[in-house]
Amino acid sequence: MLDTPVSVLARRPPVRVQRRTPIAEAARLLREEKTRCLAVMDGDALVGIFTDRDMAEKCFSAAVSGETEVGLVMNSPVISVAPDSSMREALQLLDRERMRHLPLVEADGTLRAIIRARDILSYMAEAMPEAILNQPLAPLSPWTREGA
Repeated sequence: MLDTPVSVLARRPPVRVQRRTPIAEAARLLREEKTRCLAVMDGDALVGIFTDRDMAEKCFSAAVSGETEVGLVMNSPVISVAPDSSMREALQLLDRERMRHLPLVEADGTLRAIIRARDILSYMAEAMPEAILNQPLAPLSPWTREGA
């Protein structure tokens, strides 16, 4: 299962914006598309990633306005993997780089998808339901009130 290519998780095309897109427009797209990550493009080339976390951490300062270009606050350079990379490689990269989103980029530079760490975990849970779902619940600490 960990040797399965991450391309099996490419279920929907990534939401793209150009690097000159205003942050206000990017925020609207995040909300309307119900996504947590936008692929920032310069023409057809992937140049960065803009996430909901970037909105929270970088966009609420006096130096940043709704008209500020996404390219000024995006995560760049982009760390990506090839679609034939294994789930193991993707998980190791996500963990090592402390990322939640991983672009799948073809050898010719074409962006194919953006995989979330959650996608990999969901895939593993579906592939091993007995191992995941049949685990006993952790006991409550005697010092923790239920509902507290």
